Amino acid sequence: MNYGLAIDIGTTNIKMAKVDMESGSVLDGFSQKNSQKQFGTEVISRIKKSCTGHAGQLAECVRQDILSGMAALNAEKPEQIAITGNTTMVALLCGDDVSGMQEYPFMPQRLQI
Repeated sequence: MNYGLAIDIGTTNIKMAKVDMESGSVLDGFSQKNSQKQFGTEVISRIKKSCTGHAGQLAECVRQDILSGMAALNAEKPEQIAITGNTTMVALLCGDDVSGMQEYPFMPQRLQI
């Protein structure tokens, strides 16, 4: 069976759905707390931590959360993966420089991947 994963990285939770690529039906779902919370419960705290040398740790938290979700869904080899989230969550996942997002005019390093 060909399946894909849809992943939403939220500030509080990471939600995943295993999707049948032919029918589009959701086969299974999984939700867990975003383990980045250890660096702060809101976006600004995480931006500040990232800017003070913790960018790699913040990215690794989400990567490990995604891998554990994939294991829980028995979805280690999806055909496709779609990842979404707010601008900060996606930037932290990618290890982007988020310093431009901590004050006006709030400029991310990139808007699309």
